[in-house]
Amino acid sequence: MGLRKYPKEGTIGRVVLDALAKDPQITTEDLLPIVLKDHPESKFGKTHLSWYKHQVKKGNYILPKGMKILISKARPQVAKQQDVKQPKLKGKAARAAQKNRQFQAKK
Repeated sequence: MGLRKYPKEGTIGRVVLDALAKDPQITTEDLLPIVLKDHPESKFGKTHLSWYKHQVKKGNYILPKGMKILISKARPQVAKQQDVKQPKLKGKAARAAQKNRQFQAKK
């Protein structure tokens, strides 16, 4: 894609990037009313904010001098073992799982 100039005043891109500059953790739900205020006909959706964030992370926008948009590269949360639902096993699989649990408990 290459570098893009900072969006012109009055564009959706400008509204989004200005909002990201103020609050890098802004959600689509929080941003949508801001976009629709200036652009009521906009079809700004759930994936659009992530696209802009991705472009900023990749450094594809030339930001105005002195402006920084810091997007964290948050890692997805890992579910704890007790939060993961185990499938109900039947027959041989259930007996094997039970033996495995008993073996693990003996260790």
